[in-house]
Amino acid sequence: YFEAFHTHAEETQVVLDAALDPEMAASISGRLVTADGKPVEGAEFWLTGREYGGSRLPDWPITDANGYFRYDGLRPSPHPYRLDTKVHGYLWKDLEIKINKPGHLELGEIVLERGRTISGCVTNPQGEPVANASIHAGPGPYASVGDTRDAKTQTDADGRYILCGVDWEEDGTAYVMVFAKGYGMASQKVKFGDAEKLDEVDFRLERGAEIRGTVTDDKGKPIEGLRVMVYHLIFQDTNYLGRFGEYQAGETDAEGKFCIKGFPQGEGEVRHFWILDSDGKSVEPRASHEPIKIGTTDAQIVIKSPPEAQIAGMAVDADTCQPIPKFRIRLSRYLKDENLPDNHPNNV
Repeated sequence: YFEAFHTHAEETQVVLDAALDPEMAASISGRLVTADGKPVEGAEFWLTGREYGGSRLPDWPITDANGYFRYDGLRPSPHPYRLDTKVHGYLWKDLEIKINKPGHLELGEIVLERGRTISGCVTNPQGEPVANASIHAGPGPYASVGDTRDAKTQTDADGRYILCGVDWEEDGTAYVMVFAKGYGMASQKVKFGDAEKLDEVDFRLERGAEIRGTVTDDKGKPIEGLRVMVYHLIFQDTNYLGRFGEYQAGETDAEGKFCIKGFPQGEGEVRHFWILDSDGKSVEPRASHEPIKIGTTDAQIVIKSPPEAQIAGMAVDADTCQPIPKFRIRLSRYLKDENLPDNHPNNV
């Protein structure tokens, strides 16, 4: 249920009466099982829907001892809902659900597919184990590094790792990437064939290279507090595309300077960065730079200033016509969704 409302400065309490109609509500239920029919207990489901701004709904359903779950209070919608779950050792499962009318929708059995397993050892140039290295694996190539669908783990004190629940491409190919502090990232393409498990997928890491540079606006003023993250990396004949998150990122200081470490040694360059401001919002569409080679110490990234235009006005009390001294004005753009009412949050 949602309702748009307005308040005035002198109001200290707003009472909203909600007329809920149970006959307009919808619900879903189902049962989560493995391929051999065993129930999966304690699995969380994430439900997202355009009716709720595309965000995840609260109070995630969790499967009981027999694998059953239920979610009530959904709003029928012309737009599909998406149901996701991830259980350790199994592949990510997502379903698109259409709830066109009130009532109950039984999803039946939802079968999880067991992922494959990769294990190996990570060492430094001297052959010594590297502990706490981050390992990611999945289909690719390399596009989902850091994605929630990756199989992830870390090396133990002996540099060993075991990755369970690995997804793969149709031809049996998977991609493994390793990140460790002070070393350059490393990767391998592996082929499962008919095997369910691959052992001795080992990595020997080299000391990492870095890129240093400065971020300014188009008037040359340095910009502090930006998060500069690698997005598109070309290294020798390998094309890495994806947000590398905390693994390859730097933050600008008061002089606009940043440093990103953890690149492989050798000929390579960054074609594209993903840049976020202090609020986590992307400023990347306004950033421009030439391809930056690994090892560069004077990279220049320019953030184009927005057009110099203004909107001015005055906020006044509708009854007294007196100015309101403190009033926040926010400008935004949106495409109106004709399938939703005018007072829906997506259209306000």
